[in-house]
Amino acid sequence: MISRCSVSSKIAKDTLNYLCFGYTPRSTIELQYELEKLWEGSKEMTDLSSGLVLSGIFSLVVFIPLAIFLLYTEKRLRNYQTGQCRIVAKRVLKERALTSSGPSYETTRPDFDFIVQTADDQQYQAQGYDTLKVFTQWHSRNQAIVDSYKVGETYPCWYNPKNPTQAVLIKKPYWTLRIMVGGFFINGWILLLWGSLLAWH
Repeated sequence: MISRCSVSSKIAKDTLNYLCFGYTPRSTIELQYELEKLWEGSKEMTDLSSGLVLSGIFSLVVFIPLAIFLLYTEKRLRNYQTGQCRIVAKRVLKERALTSSGPSYETTRPDFDFIVQTADDQQYQAQGYDTLKVFTQWHSRNQAIVDSYKVGETYPCWYNPKNPTQAVLIKKPYWTLRIMVGGFFINGWILLLWGSLLAWH
């Protein structure tokens, strides 16, 4: 690919030779050919830089709602109080996930029915496992979680003091979601800066 500097220097040299020494510049056809090659290369570079910038913007746009959801979820969990939950029923929920092309695939998540015993000795019926309630393809892991709880047994849990029917059996940072959110943020800025640098050069 011919750079802008090389073409510009060749044009300047031909013009200088013509003006100072009477040399005839190279043919217009040859010069036009070089300029067309330069234009094609510039267009390819522009398309690449535009694609990188748009990809970076998309990553940052996805990052914003994920970050808000993560902050809201973890802030809400910090306000949950510790209680005791007696398991009434347990199961692995299954759901078919659709794809844009090709067959669907099965996803699962652990789910429990339990009675929440609050700090003031009140009881409430609740259902779930964690706050996210996300279906995944970790079938063995989800089955192992369900197997680790016994019906009729009581386990520590956490509930919303304003609405004790909202309760979870686990309360821990969502590292997978944190990594995902951080990845979108870092990836977005890298693509945005990379595309901007290519556009400037």
